[in-house]
Amino acid sequence: HQFSFTYREDLNKRFGLGVKLSYLSGITYNHLKIKSSSIEIDKAANSYNLSLHGKFKSNFEYNEIDERIVIPGFKNPGIAFTASANYKLKNGWYLLGNLKDIGFIRWHKESYNYDFDRSITINDASGPDAYKRLGNEISKFVSNDYKLKSFTSLVNGKAEILLNKNLGLYQPNLLLSKSFLYKGTDIALINNLNFKSSVFSLSTVYNTNNFLQLGGQYMLKKPNFEFFLGSDNLFKTYYFT
Repeated sequence: HQFSFTYREDLNKRFGLGVKLSYLSGITYNHLKIKSSSIEIDKAANSYNLSLHGKFKSNFEYNEIDERIVIPGFKNPGIAFTASANYKLKNGWYLLGNLKDIGFIRWHKESYNYDFDRSITINDASGPDAYKRLGNEISKFVSNDYKLKSFTSLVNGKAEILLNKNLGLYQPNLLLSKSFLYKGTDIALINNLNFKSSVFSLSTVYNTNNFLQLGGQYMLKKPNFEFFLGSDNLFKTYYFT
């Protein structure tokens, strides 16, 4: 959850600045890091031995989840900061830059911290339930050794640059978005079609990790009211529906 105070001011007809300060209330967090792994296959015995060394952090166990987990509070507090600047060029182009949601969350002192360095042997490796048995064994040894203590995680902040131009009924938008925590950059072309009080959008997003997404949005826009519904991945939304 994010509760924010936002302040924005146009310093002149072309240049504006904005800031946002947010209080965060963390809901759930999981992070698995494998430091090293190895596998030994015994074809004659139809078995294999898997060794894993790593860490796992989580603020909950799966049997602890209930509806109370989504209630905002002060159990997992955090803060985030956003800064923005916009500039209107003479030829009608509009440029916007954001440093978005730079911050952290402090997870409560009863969070689970696992350190594991063990081996698993799976017999009858070609059996129909071999993957299921492997998952069960990994869950067992990962969850055997843990310490209850708080930890801090960074929020996935982003740097963004938006360039657009209003051509009447049509407005093209070019967006570059770079995450601070993950590899890859999103390059998005967002096409807005304005019809009376409605805005229809179609977006194509390419990520430099070599995947492509197609998104869409509908917005109803009044002087003092906005409603919008959309998806950044229409194919996944279609299959889910």
